[in-house]
Amino acid sequence: MGELDKLLISETNEHEKKIKRTVFVSRTKDFLSNVLKICLLAAVFFATLDYIGNKASISEQNLRNVALENEVHDLQSRIAELNVAISSQFSLEHISEYAANELGMIYPTAARVVSLDSSGYVAIASPSSVYRSVVGGEIAIKTRSKE
Repeated sequence: MGELDKLLISETNEHEKKIKRTVFVSRTKDFLSNVLKICLLAAVFFATLDYIGNKASISEQNLRNVALENEVHDLQSRIAELNVAISSQFSLEHISEYAANELGMIYPTAARVVSLDSSGYVAIASPSSVYRSVVGGEIAIKTRSKE
């Protein structure tokens, strides 16, 4: 082999090395580009999953809020009903009806009206009079004829 052949082989080897290096660099760039694309795709995928999870959580919380608002409305209605019931139970008209219908109470006639004077005696507008005395902490009501 001559010098020319050696030079030609040397140039060919160097050319092959450049080609191999270029191919290696190109393949490395392609590989890194693909890895980067996969990483970006994975990031988008996980961001989408996180977004969907957050939307689901927000929707679930909104449903709970609506349920609680309905419960508050129902309780406010119940409170209003109970306030009306309480008002009607303590009205003078209701107390008067209960006294008359359930307890058998009636309005007194003029002859049955009792009054108390400052000395502790009871005056009744009837044929007999009643007086009160306090003896040992007990109240005794006695009837005596009018004089």
